Amino acid sequence: MEIVRLTASHQASIIRRACRILRRGGTIVYPTDTLYGLGADPFSRRAYRKILKIKGRSARKGISVLIANQAQLKRVAATTVRDEKNLKSVWPGPVTVVLPKQKRVPLWLTGQRQTIAVRWPRQRFVSALLKSYGQPITATSANVSRQPASNSIREVLRQFGRRSDLPDLVIDAGRLPRRRPSGIIQFTSRGMRVFRPGTRVIKKRRHV
Repeated sequence: MEIVRLTASHQASIIRRACRILRRGGTIVYPTDTLYGLGADPFSRRAYRKILKIKGRSARKGISVLIANQAQLKRVAATTVRDEKNLKSVWPGPVTVVLPKQKRVPLWLTGQRQTIAVRWPRQRFVSALLKSYGQPITATSANVSRQPASNSIREVLRQFGRRSDLPDLVIDAGRLPRRRPSGIIQFTSRGMRVFRPGTRVIKKRRHV
């Protein structure tokens, strides 16, 4: 496990390093606009299995993904015109939306569901990383299952330090602003279903 400190002067080189690791099926810990995330290529089963081992996570639970633009959204989700109008009201930002998955998205990633959880973050570093990588990355929180997710890299390392399987790269951005995990919602014909309120008050927003 390699640990690098994120600074403005080293951001470009760190992103290049992270992309190389992702392309070869590796895993990274990275900062988001909420908490630290555990990232991998969502189409790599090798990387997916490594995430399960690192977290001690059940394969029955799907893993969400982050995107940086509409093209990346289209790679993983099948959206309608109505969906796209509604998504503009919550993205970019700390809201994860459950959407119908594209056929190319493997069922092992979604926990055998026909839906996938997607988020378009606002944070600059992760946006730059996603654009450089050119496709979505996984967005599960960087913690051991049943342990709290964290905004502190020290806590992330404390949890993972006891595991036999470790992330390949840890990007240390220091202590992130204290926020709750992202909200999780799904648009329905009757409005919006809220699975987790998260950091943003979303239940009062109007949707079409």
